[in-house]
Amino acid sequence: MDVLRKYWLPVLIYLLTFLIVPYFMMEQVEDGLALAIIDLFLLNSIAVFLGVCYITYKYGFDWVNLLIIALLYLLSCYTIWNESALVYFVLYGIVAGVGLLVGYLFRKKLRSRPQ
Repeated sequence: MDVLRKYWLPVLIYLLTFLIVPYFMMEQVEDGLALAIIDLFLLNSIAVFLGVCYITYKYGFDWVNLLIIALLYLLSCYTIWNESALVYFVLYGIVAGVGLLVGYLFRKKLRSRPQ
């Protein structure tokens, strides 16, 4: 039960940005190449960054969050996108690394402050 309580917000964010938003976006737009690129490049990157920052700040470094990102994105690649979207996996890894660093620095700075 702790896992559900710990990861409910990032999993919800990842599900929305990786699966739900692209599904409805592709259903509504005939030629959605520009929207697809915006979603893959911008929205997903922001979601990964914010989710990783939140988990790292709140709980410290956590491999499970990175595994959740990888699994949900791979699921979206094979259900909504095609194999060409796997290239963005590297981008999300870099963004997750930056998010880990930012979350760690905020955690270190804000939790070490005297009250």
